[in-house]
Amino acid sequence: MSAENVYTLSVLVIAISIALSGIILGLGRALQNRRLEGIGKEELLQAVISAALLGGLAAITTGIDTAMAEALPTDAICGGAHPIDFLSCKLEGMSNSTSELGFGLFKSANIAGFVSSISFDFGVISSSPFYSLRQTSAQLSDLSAAMYSHFSLLSAHLAALEFIREFSLGLFLPIGLLLRCFFATRKIGAALIGIAIGLYVAYPLFFSLVFLEDAASDAVKIALQKIDSFNSDFGMLQKIDLGKGDIAIREIQEMADKDFASRVGLLLAPANGADGVLNLYLVAYPALALLVALIVALSVFRSLSGEILAGGIYAL
Repeated sequence: MSAENVYTLSVLVIAISIALSGIILGLGRALQNRRLEGIGKEELLQAVISAALLGGLAAITTGIDTAMAEALPTDAICGGAHPIDFLSCKLEGMSNSTSELGFGLFKSANIAGFVSSISFDFGVISSSPFYSLRQTSAQLSDLSAAMYSHFSLLSAHLAALEFIREFSLGLFLPIGLLLRCFFATRKIGAALIGIAIGLYVAYPLFFSLVFLEDAASDAVKIALQKIDSFNSDFGMLQKIDLGKGDIAIREIQEMADKDFASRVGLLLAPANGADGVLNLYLVAYPALALLVALIVALSVFRSLSGEILAGGIYAL
């Protein structure tokens, strides 16, 4: 059901609810039944409140969008936008660089693995000068897999943000207002309204704050620079013709001159750093943002799940 259909149905249901409440109120007064009259008054007031909320739906959504767009300072690339757009921009950029880093680490792991497998036989003696790099190659391979896992998680975050953008205020909010018209579904309606506001306002705003100082993107860029430099310097090693001993030995000597083993080891620190920071930005911080959104949703639910202003309705 589209948001327009939900809005039209909500108007119709609220009109019917007001009419029925008026009938119950009239019957209560005609029969001098104060309990029936009180029920009519309560339901009439709640229907009027729902009508006011529904009537102000466009103003509410416009006001939220405007306030949210001004909540974050201007960013050179992603600034001046709603927090959902700001987040989407940041996560898309991080997704691209994380994918590049994963591929770069995969190439580095292959280079280190190939070099560690080089062996020379001199009669009864064999030598593997870079055998110790096998473990480092395995660690680089694991980090490459971790980067692709982060890339998948980034894609999931982007899909979730698109879902929130499309359905929070466009579907959950009007359906919540519709269900709040009825006593039996008032709590469900209040819950949907709370979820809509929590997801659309609290979650993206709180999550966006951590990107004002984007340590994750910086860590990925530093690791990517190290990896690209290494792959550029040693990418041709996998084309060594091991059958030509003199050429292979000369290449090994050049690797030693360029301190190949030390440079392989130096790749681990920035890659591990990027992995750790990405875990914070893509797991810990979103979990905290969801917790804040849940608290906001619960606050809205508690405010709207009961009969608003019902305490003074019997005085009418």
